[in-house]
Amino acid sequence: GEITSISCPSVSVCYATEDHGILMTHDSGTTWTLPNTPPGSTLADIACPSVTICYAVGLIDGGNPYVLETTDSGATWTATNLAANDFALRNLSGLTGISCPSKTVCYAIGDGDYLVTKDSGHTWTVGAGLVNGAGVHNANGLGTYGGTIACPSTTMCVTNGTTGGSGSIPSGILVTADSGNTWVSRKLPLRVGVSGFSCPSTRVCFAVGAGGYGYGSHQFGAILSSTDAGRSWRTSLDIRVPGV
Repeated sequence: GEITSISCPSVSVCYATEDHGILMTHDSGTTWTLPNTPPGSTLADIACPSVTICYAVGLIDGGNPYVLETTDSGATWTATNLAANDFALRNLSGLTGISCPSKTVCYAIGDGDYLVTKDSGHTWTVGAGLVNGAGVHNANGLGTYGGTIACPSTTMCVTNGTTGGSGSIPSGILVTADSGNTWVSRKLPLRVGVSGFSCPSTRVCFAVGAGGYGYGSHQFGAILSSTDAGRSWRTSLDIRVPGV
């Protein structure tokens, strides 16, 4: 199946999500093994805060959000079906992104909602913060495109989220500096639908995505960067620029 994501907590250890399972290597990629994982899930992303601890997210058959966790270097994986926590009543149907800035704290996102654990995955709660003063879960919140997230610390995260209307490319980055209690929407220098982040520190972040006038045509690739904790963003690369 499709390999959807990878996380490498060391130079020799990596874990990857493969649609319905987990691939792992402990010898720098020389060999990969597929451990036994609970059936019936579709996995989208994985985050490994250490060589022994990983969290993979996606959805279980029936469309409910789903988390797989290992604390023993992938020998065993424990499933958490989050439907038991009333999440099915919200917009959330599956998880598409996760970031774990520590062994105990993880933020997961999907379909415009986000979940957080602060106790190593024992409990997950629905984020109930505000976006520019509006509730996360209403039309002015994260939006239907909140699907990728990066958290360089336990209190700061960046995610994509706002939409530009029906059929148009979502353009915007949301930033929290208080553990998700409040989110601020930041304007971008280009109309780019962000699809991924990398934040090597709480001050420096990069975002990648595609821009244009619609999903069918006139698209271009772009890289954006911030050096002030996500408050402002500049164009680092625009492939429409001659000579690039």
